[in-house]
Amino acid sequence: ASSSRTNAISCGSLNDSIWSSVIPSYIGQTSPVTLKSVNGYGVFHPPGYTDPMYELTIERSFNATHALRLPDGSREPAHGHDWRVAVHVVADQLDACDMVVDFHLLERRLDEILAPLRHTHLNDHPAFAKVNPSAERVAEHLARHVAEPLAGIPNVKVLKVSVTEAPGCAATYYP
Repeated sequence: ASSSRTNAISCGSLNDSIWSSVIPSYIGQTSPVTLKSVNGYGVFHPPGYTDPMYELTIERSFNATHALRLPDGSREPAHGHDWRVAVHVVADQLDACDMVVDFHLLERRLDEILAPLRHTHLNDHPAFAKVNPSAERVAEHLARHVAEPLAGIPNVKVLKVSVTEAPGCAATYYP
């Protein structure tokens, strides 16, 4: 069975052998990689991932505060962000309606997940009781919960969730 998740990194005209050794360590892959040329760019695909691939993206935002626990046990001062969220879903086939999945299904699900986070202090949310409410952990939390209703839809997977806490400061989780 083919997987419908992909990690694509544009690598321009750089030598394929360089990227074949660098990219696995970059994304934590330990298996061999494939580098394909797409429109003149090298695009990385882990083993078992297919072409063509359809990608759907929904975006939302919410505001919340957090205070990260530092290695010395102290906490940084509580501060707020207007968090921006982008959920990317992929499939290697379209459904009977020629869609990856209905945008509205994903929007409703993401809105349900974000509702208890809006206008709160993330440290107080149960999802962050044992982990720091960092942008990375927020992205992971969202990805895991968005994926739940997709589990029963063939060929559809969450590719990544990116969370931006401030311009130029984003974290991405690849489930």
